[in-house]
Amino acid sequence: MIKNILLGTLLLTFVLQSCTKRYDEINTNPNLQPVVSPEQLFAPALVNILSINMSRNYSFNNELMQVTVNMGDGDGKVFRYDIRTTWGTQPWNNLYLQLTNLKNVYSIADTSSRYKNDSYKGVSIILQSWVYSILTDTYGDIPYSESNLGRLEDGANRRPKFDKQKDIYMAIYDSLEVANKILEQSKDTITSNSDPVFKGDITKWRKFGNALYMRLLLRLSGKSEVAAAVVSKFQNIINNPVQYPIISSNSESAILRWSGSAVAAEPMSSPFNSMRVQDFRSPGLGEFFIGNLRNWNSPLIQTAARTAPTALTV
Repeated sequence: MIKNILLGTLLLTFVLQSCTKRYDEINTNPNLQPVVSPEQLFAPALVNILSINMSRNYSFNNELMQVTVNMGDGDGKVFRYDIRTTWGTQPWNNLYLQLTNLKNVYSIADTSSRYKNDSYKGVSIILQSWVYSILTDTYGDIPYSESNLGRLEDGANRRPKFDKQKDIYMAIYDSLEVANKILEQSKDTITSNSDPVFKGDITKWRKFGNALYMRLLLRLSGKSEVAAAVVSKFQNIINNPVQYPIISSNSESAILRWSGSAVAAEPMSSPFNSMRVQDFRSPGLGEFFIGNLRNWNSPLIQTAARTAPTALTV
């Protein structure tokens, strides 16, 4: 009995040693890249973020702001303020996933000898700042300084602390300063086919980052405890256009243009391309929205709404 146990132990030891010998070499596919490049992560992350925001706007924000009214008589209608738990968790569950991709863009562009690229680093910081601003505007205090560290290689921190919204905003301001400086000094390029917004134009990314910076400064301009510092930062951007280039025309707007393809697998396919015409008609435009456009003589009413054709009489 003892002899059998000893033989079994020796055999198990031999098997375990055999399993670990040349493990990394055997389990690495020589036909694939061992490390993904920033350009492979960049466009999908950006498209996913916009798809999340567009879907949220269509199904929730429009209803809440009385732009549209879902005329169904079922439960869970947002315009009646019958708001379910899933509406609250949707941005949280989806946007933090995309932050992981954006952070990977930064880390690979920062540490990989093969894919080192300061331009991807700067743009990644801008997009992270944008996503964090959406999250903190939605939820208030959120994980920021310790977020997206759940993987073993990142520290396996699965219970990140919640940072105060004020501290998050101040940190975002600092991050946008860093991004502007990185892109100003960068000699690296972003491939046009990986950038569906500005086609690799670094100057336009700087302008977008500084425009975002100004927008977020305005959001705290009414807070007395930080108003003076915020106004000073805002004036500094306005008075130093060389150091802080900003968007100056519609041609420089940050717009992702969908391909128009109805194929779901198409990378630049709109999240709305699978919807039917009647899906856009079922939530009717709200009187509040249309009334204000009419009162303001807004030209948007020509594209946001149209009158039904007059019925023929016989």
